[in-house]
Amino acid sequence: MADAAMKLIRFGAEWCPSCKALKKAGTVEKWATGKTNVVLVEALLPEDEPQTKEEKCADKLADDHGIKGIPAIVFTDAEGEELTSIHGAITQKSLEREYRKAMAELEFDSDEDEDEDDESEDEDGDDEDETDEK
Repeated sequence: MADAAMKLIRFGAEWCPSCKALKKAGTVEKWATGKTNVVLVEALLPEDEPQTKEEKCADKLADDHGIKGIPAIVFTDAEGEELTSIHGAITQKSLEREYRKAMAELEFDSDEDEDEDDESEDEDGDDEDETDEK
């Protein structure tokens, strides 16, 4: 599972000075360069009531992830389940720290899935350790 894509959702807005500075600096893009398992998603939030399909989608995504302020970053697994997030100041160091947390969470989930598979095989009677005595 560690090689599976994760999403990095960047929440921001055109009217937000901190968001514009972050985008201009290219902090997220520079950090993501070369990370083949990260898909960068841009969620631009409207200043007023969402009008366009994109604004409505970004607004819903922000609601789904409990975004109260911007800029914000959310790491999710490939299915969109939140792994970790950053709110406020976003740096190369904070991105790397949260990325490592997200990767650890993905690996932990993968280990749990394997354990569940092993348990279901045992319950089905397919355990290879059992022998038939006659």
